[in-house]
Amino acid sequence: MGNPQADPRRGNTVTSSGAPPIPVEVNTSAAYFEREREHIFRRHWLNVGRTSEVPNPGDYVLKRLATLGVEVILVRGQDGELRAFYNICTHRGNKVVREQPAG
Repeated sequence: MGNPQADPRRGNTVTSSGAPPIPVEVNTSAAYFEREREHIFRRHWLNVGRTSEVPNPGDYVLKRLATLGVEVILVRGQDGELRAFYNICTHRGNKVVREQPAG
């Protein structure tokens, strides 16, 4: 890595290695964010919590994923397995859980 140098053509910096500058639009463009949301966040596993948050069968927790604009419910089943569901009833389109459980 070299020392950053000003690039008067772009108003950004470049390194002495010759790597091109990253456009500012990557951090500010709504269209770029939508592409990332679809191509990265919606296609890969996301860490949304810890197993300790739902330790016992029947326990659940509501997670709001603002980046995706969705809510998921993490549930510990009676068989001890941890599962995640969108917080939406597929029949009526209503929320299944409206608020966090007490405790």
